[in-house]
Amino acid sequence: MFNYYARKKALPRQTCSRLVRRKMSTTLLSTYIQQLEEHAKPGTNDRRYMSYVKYINAFLSCFGKERAYLVGSTGEQLKLRRSQNDGDVDFLLCSGRLEIPIDNIEERPDLRCYIKIRGDNLRPDLRGDLIDGYLSADILRDVRPELFTILRAIYTEVTSNDTIPRRESRVTMIGVPMKVGLGTTEFRNLEIDGDILPSQKSIKRHKLDRDAQVVAHLKKRWRSVQLNMSDMKTFQRILKIVRMTKVPGSKGENHGKINKFADLLESVMQRIPLEQEQGPDDGVGHSIDKKEDEADVKVERQPMDVEDKKVKATFSGMKTKDFVPALRVVGDRKLNCLVDWRKRVEKANWPPRNIAEEIFNTDIFLVARDAPVNPDHQKDFCLSFNLAEMKLGQCLSTTQRRVYLILKSYLSGILQRVHMALGMKEMKFKTYYLKTAFFWVCEREDVTIWSDQNIITAIKKVLHFLLLCLREKKLSHYFVNSNLFAELDELNCDILQNCIQEILCEPVDCIGEFKFIKKGDNSRGEIWLTANEVQSLTELGDDGGRLKHLDKLEDAMIDMQRGFNGSTRDAHGRAPIKEAILKVFDIFLEEERQKQITNKTSDMSLGGAAATNLSQSMPGVNMSQTSAITGLLNNFVTGGGSQSMNSREANERMDFLVGLGSLFRGGPEIIANLGGREGVQNVLQQSTDQSVDYVLELRTALDKYLSCGDEDEERQALELKQKVAAYFIGRQE
Repeated sequence: MFNYYARKKALPRQTCSRLVRRKMSTTLLSTYIQQLEEHAKPGTNDRRYMSYVKYINAFLSCFGKERAYLVGSTGEQLKLRRSQNDGDVDFLLCSGRLEIPIDNIEERPDLRCYIKIRGDNLRPDLRGDLIDGYLSADILRDVRPELFTILRAIYTEVTSNDTIPRRESRVTMIGVPMKVGLGTTEFRNLEIDGDILPSQKSIKRHKLDRDAQVVAHLKKRWRSVQLNMSDMKTFQRILKIVRMTKVPGSKGENHGKINKFADLLESVMQRIPLEQEQGPDDGVGHSIDKKEDEADVKVERQPMDVEDKKVKATFSGMKTKDFVPALRVVGDRKLNCLVDWRKRVEKANWPPRNIAEEIFNTDIFLVARDAPVNPDHQKDFCLSFNLAEMKLGQCLSTTQRRVYLILKSYLSGILQRVHMALGMKEMKFKTYYLKTAFFWVCEREDVTIWSDQNIITAIKKVLHFLLLCLREKKLSHYFVNSNLFAELDELNCDILQNCIQEILCEPVDCIGEFKFIKKGDNSRGEIWLTANEVQSLTELGDDGGRLKHLDKLEDAMIDMQRGFNGSTRDAHGRAPIKEAILKVFDIFLEEERQKQITNKTSDMSLGGAAATNLSQSMPGVNMSQTSAITGLLNNFVTGGGSQSMNSREANERMDFLVGLGSLFRGGPEIIANLGGREGVQNVLQQSTDQSVDYVLELRTALDKYLSCGDEDEERQALELKQKVAAYFIGRQE
């Protein structure tokens, strides 16, 4: 009887305690979700990458089928970053010259997402040497000139920026080959154990001798390209546009890069051999004699001893970009796996029908990747469903997105901790496996589980599904009947099962294993640089890598000309370069229009807006200086009040304004660049004219500049400079 009553009295307390714990768990979960969503917001760099890809594809569309795609978690907008590590960014580079017919694809019966490609009916100059009748996977291990033209030029420039820290920049960039393509890593405030980098003082400013092999290689490439003088003239004008963006004396990192690029481009333009013997080409400026091209210098550095030369380093920030070459699959019919997938999801709860139909008609690609089991390094390719997966990721509901972010926090938290504690060099369980399992659960489960009240239930559904797959050692690819777990051994499966069991016991507490780092945290990340990464830095040489960058930029110019030669020229023999530039410019101007619409509700005054914009276009001037100048501009325009100025007063004010501007760093050069006193007056009048459509004016000026004859070039260039200045001073934000 005593025990009975004791138990009865204890029940309310136990029930109360359980309710409190549940409430605390719910509150903690809500906090964690809020933190994860904050870490998953697209960053400034992510938005830039999206714009860059849009600009690049607009430009490429005028010349052929080459395209660039932002894929992976960044493209899906499902990245989970930390303040020290901005995460990986993946770019897929699709060739426009070689496409693979579906009938040429042979699936591996054991792993159907890995395939071989018959090459007998493909163009010999594009397919390269066949291996037993199959395409060699080596053609996609880097961005080769046989398969790429303008996109290769862009890629070469983007990945040629190996840099060491300078006084105005604490950025270190390293580019090293990957298994497929090339990866670049950018560190902020990198500190390396040991003295391996040349100091800023030791970098020589005088002209260094170029590598004879590289010079021979570039000369031979130029001889294989048919130079077109109209293209070169357009390039000269583009160079002048780039020069317009140079700000004299500016030291900021972004504008420092613009200045550097303008200087490098000018140097490369002086190198171009405008008069030379031209070799035969195939219509896109690519040498028909493939063996001669291969006999060229392809400077391959010998890797260092990995074990002896690894170096420990710390950093305050890091971001990585991977560039993967790819071929598009084409044909009158669809891949069998896609046909089967569409039939399957027609009866499922997810994805929505319209998204499923879009995916069915989305491009599929091939990349060079070794199969995890019985690999054939010479012939293995892999089907890539990047665009399809992006569409799936972008159609997730709010709750589905939150569940996936929580699952990713387990991967970067508790799973990573356990593997590090066990001394394992790498975690075999990849984010791609987690995403695949998540897609399967989304398809199979009833839509009612995807609500905020059922988040824990949904998380457990995915974890139980993963447990079952690990026990059976089988996780099917979401689009292909191919086992992704084929490469996992028993030890890895056991470790992962134990981790998932632990998470299932405390799914909310385990989220806390993901390290939430607040902005402004001074803690530093740690990394071991590989031998290739160390060598990339030490090879920058006495000039800090400038000569190496020049050579790569010249190589890129050759590929640009090849791309222009492959395009359809007009009646005057001109490639559609102007049309491509205007397409890119139209996208930029549309983005600017949207910004202005968004910011029209802002309370910022005209003077404050103009101050902000002037500081953006003149980074060498700080905000207090800019505000003062803007006040003078407004006073000049209004005459200090409602009374209008006579011509003498206006001239006195203009002289005062120009005189004051010349006192600032780079001021005299800026004023001269705008056409002196008269040019500044012209800019002021345009920037304060509320009836002017600045966007249209700027676009028209650019079109005129690119279209005018040689006799009008200088006048149109000056008009364009003034329109640019008026636009950035006068636009409302």
